[in-house]
Amino acid sequence: MILSSGYEFEILVWNLTKTEPVEKLSGHESLIVSLCCPSETFNAVSCDIKGVIKIWDLRDLNCSQTIYIAGALQVMGIVSISKYRKLLAYCIPSLYLST
Repeated sequence: MILSSGYEFEILVWNLTKTEPVEKLSGHESLIVSLCCPSETFNAVSCDIKGVIKIWDLRDLNCSQTIYIAGALQVMGIVSISKYRKLLAYCIPSLYLST
């Protein structure tokens, strides 16, 4: 399984044996600016430009949690820090570290 998104409102799920996406993960209302898959989990994490983070369960391809970054004017991306089970969002005007 491969996931992709490029300044879109949805994430495309690909199977390497197909030429078209096999699924679309929808739910963001703004452009997705970052997508990551924390190691040793069955999750993908997406973040849109308005600061909405969605955690996707890759076993059933559903959104399992939505997090809103308060006070962010524009989010540039997210990074998973798997060792500490944290997400770091870099945004304007500051950084946000999940708790």
